[in-house]
Amino acid sequence: MYKLRPEMAQELKDTASRIYQNAPTGLNAEYIITVGDICTIKINEQIRMPDLSIIDFKTKRDSFLSSEQRSIMDQIGEKIVNVNNNAGTISDELWNAIEAAISDNVRIIKLMKK
Repeated sequence: MYKLRPEMAQELKDTASRIYQNAPTGLNAEYIITVGDICTIKINEQIRMPDLSIIDFKTKRDSFLSSEQRSIMDQIGEKIVNVNNNAGTISDELWNAIEAAISDNVRIIKLMKK
C-alpha cells in the first residue's frame, strides 16, 4: 500500500498551480486517465470518454454527486471495477486494478473503508 505523508498532503492542497474549470484547450491525447468525479465528467463531456477513470461518486471528499452527475457518470466506462481503498492511500487492490485496466476502457470505483 502507498500512503500519502501528511506533509505531502498539505503541499498538494496548497498548490499554486492553475485549477482548470474546463478541459484544457487542445487536449488531444491518445490515452486519457482521469482521477476524480468532476474531472471525469468534464473530460467526458468536453473531450471524450476517458480510457481509465478513478472515481468514488463524491466531490470534495464527502459530498455525493447530484442525480444528474450520477446519471452522466453511469454512462462512462465500458467495464467497471470496484475496489476498496482508504482516503490518502493507494491500496494494493487499487494499484492492481489500475495495472489491469490500462489496456481497457475502465471506470474504477473506490469504495472507502470506514
